Amino acid sequence: MILIAMTSIILSFALIIVFVHGFSVTPTITCSKVVPSSLFIQKVDATEDLKAIKHERTTQNPFLRKDLIKAEKKVSAGENGENEETSSDDMLDQFIHLVEQTPQGMLSDDEIILLRSTMQELDRTNSEDNKEEIALKLETLMNRLLDELVQSAQSGNESRIELINPSAEDFLITMRALLKTGDKSSARKAASFFFEQEEIFDSTGLCMPTIETIQTALDALASSRERGSDRKARSLVNRLSKFELLPTPQIYTSLIAAMARDRSRGSAFRAEQILEEAIDLFPPDVGQDGVYSGMSIDAFNVVLTGWAKSDREDGTDRARNLLLRMEAIDNNRGILKPTVSSFTSLIDAYAQKNTWEGACEAERTLNALLGEYLELEDESLEPNIATFGIVLSCWSRLSKKGSTDAASKAERLLMRMEDLFRTGRLSFGPDAIAYATALLAWANSKNRKEGPIRAGELLDEMNERYLDGNDSFKPSAKSIRAVIEAWIKSGRQDASFKAEEVYETYDEYLMQVEDNKLIHDIFKAMLFGWSKNCDPEKAHDILTEMVDRKLKPDSFCFDRVIEAYTQEEKISLEKVMQVFELMEESSARGNLKPNERVYTSFIRALTKAKVSKLGQKAWVILERMKMLSDLGNKGIKPTIFTYNAVLYACSESLSDDANVNLETFKVALKAFNSLTEEGERLDHVTYGNMFRCASLLPQGSQREALIATVFDRCSRNGFINSYVIRDLQLVAREEFWRDLCQCPKGEIDIAFLPTGWTKYSRKEKDVTLRNRKRGDL
Repeated sequence: MILIAMTSIILSFALIIVFVHGFSVTPTITCSKVVPSSLFIQKVDATEDLKAIKHERTTQNPFLRKDLIKAEKKVSAGENGENEETSSDDMLDQFIHLVEQTPQGMLSDDEIILLRSTMQELDRTNSEDNKEEIALKLETLMNRLLDELVQSAQSGNESRIELINPSAEDFLITMRALLKTGDKSSARKAASFFFEQEEIFDSTGLCMPTIETIQTALDALASSRERGSDRKARSLVNRLSKFELLPTPQIYTSLIAAMARDRSRGSAFRAEQILEEAIDLFPPDVGQDGVYSGMSIDAFNVVLTGWAKSDREDGTDRARNLLLRMEAIDNNRGILKPTVSSFTSLIDAYAQKNTWEGACEAERTLNALLGEYLELEDESLEPNIATFGIVLSCWSRLSKKGSTDAASKAERLLMRMEDLFRTGRLSFGPDAIAYATALLAWANSKNRKEGPIRAGELLDEMNERYLDGNDSFKPSAKSIRAVIEAWIKSGRQDASFKAEEVYETYDEYLMQVEDNKLIHDIFKAMLFGWSKNCDPEKAHDILTEMVDRKLKPDSFCFDRVIEAYTQEEKISLEKVMQVFELMEESSARGNLKPNERVYTSFIRALTKAKVSKLGQKAWVILERMKMLSDLGNKGIKPTIFTYNAVLYACSESLSDDANVNLETFKVALKAFNSLTEEGERLDHVTYGNMFRCASLLPQGSQREALIATVFDRCSRNGFINSYVIRDLQLVAREEFWRDLCQCPKGEIDIAFLPTGWTKYSRKEKDVTLRNRKRGDL
């Protein structure tokens, strides 16, 4: 983007002439030469500049006329009292738009000169506040410069190539701006600009990369974390002689960083090999004048971090050995004395093991560092908040994995930080992140008795500090959710009440959260809690509120509420229907795609309610699921669980009317055959339910023929077990089932049945059939 501003850009006298005379002057410029900033000596009226551009560019590009007039009006508004900086930005954006819209090869020589001068000015004004914007503008201008170069090369216009050919400085300021954003994708763009520069140098011999450009390219490769960046960095250093350059300690440090941060297998090992090579070339030393030379501690710390992040079993040993070597090389000279950063990397190496031993070693190392700091009163050895945070996070992760005492370890470390700060022995206390980490340790703890209580107390402490004026301690939605979920998982009888108390306490904060996903998860946790505690009314209320607040509850939320109603001794069909209809409405609005589970639960609820024509209604639901699946909702495709629910619904529909029973049996048979035809693998529940459906047929040959057929298929497929035998005995004459099971007397012992009959059955020992209940399925 090209900066034409009344107050922020000062153009050279030569450029003033260009604008005033409508681009009539074409100055001569040598390759890679830019207008020096020292020539920027006079302010220019932005309105006059715009008019000059408008006069020239609208002649060449009539389609830009409207945009330029709009920009001129904005500048005029600035002259009439509006903020001049805003109008300058408008003109800048408009000029960039002009450059982008101008066809390749149509930029004038004067515009090329101004474009490059503007890049230097953008570099000068780059700051933390506008770094992303500046990087984008420089990237746009640099890309256009390269496009113009390609076009000129294709047309063979050597004089224009000489004018346009980018300088090493052009590439450098663009790469630095991209790297400054801290974004990985921008770092990759910065590296790609260097390779374009190298390509220009290879083809023309011009625009030779400097040591600063190569240094920046290596830093970009290190920051990109892109696979293969380590090989690119190594190859680049190997090509230094091509640019008539020699490696420096800084070049090697950047190369080591690229190798260590690659994170591929063996990256830390390769980084240490490069470090050894660099130490031989540039041994760390200090002169008589006290000036350090050779490899700095930064290179060692990068390798330490690499070992800390590696997945090698010997990573911690390698990190510790490297730290010892640093101390040996230093030999009390102060050139490689391990810093807090060095010890922090070693602590991280232990913590990354995610074992109890690793966490203990990490805390021992922290204690040793802390002890040395307190004993020597050396401020350079004071652990920082990140050092404590690494150990806290390690204990928190172990707590989540089930280590019983990990949460209390995390809190003890937190309280120690508080004590050291309160007594003036530490320059900082635990921050909100440290408190949240300890909170999560308790929230995820397997100690269900203390976990939610201690997590809640830490949350309340954070809130107190926030109310006292420390805004950084404002409880986050994630922390609130963690405490609510901790109560839900506690299994206590009052768990859901406690969870709702937390929600009500912090509802005001949650109302300010824009992340609906977090709020959705909090409501979902409370809904699951009330469902688990068999209070479907409460769960239903939360579900309704989620819909009203447009939190888009998923199918599992609806399923849990239906299941909760089904668990009641006397099911409320009216409430179940309300939940199902609410789900259908949400689906119609596109807020969710119902899954198989919620429809299957609905069939079970209808079965529990003993609705009329149950079998037929269950079949209608099954058919609807098939239809929705064919229309694209693959998650609703009926499964073996759905078919089993339909079969069980049929078996529970026994009527005094033989004709009604026959119609229901036809539904069961249709479901069984569909299941077989669709290639679904039947299970013992399927066969058991089909035996029970035989009760829909009157006693006689037809009924026994069905039972024999189902038993034959079940035994051949290896699904005979105690549940299947129980269901068989419910519907068959004793003589008949004994004949089928080859058991003339006594109880049937599954262990003595043919092995092929029971290959998929559960292994059961010393359990008699008369102790089985239908609810065991």
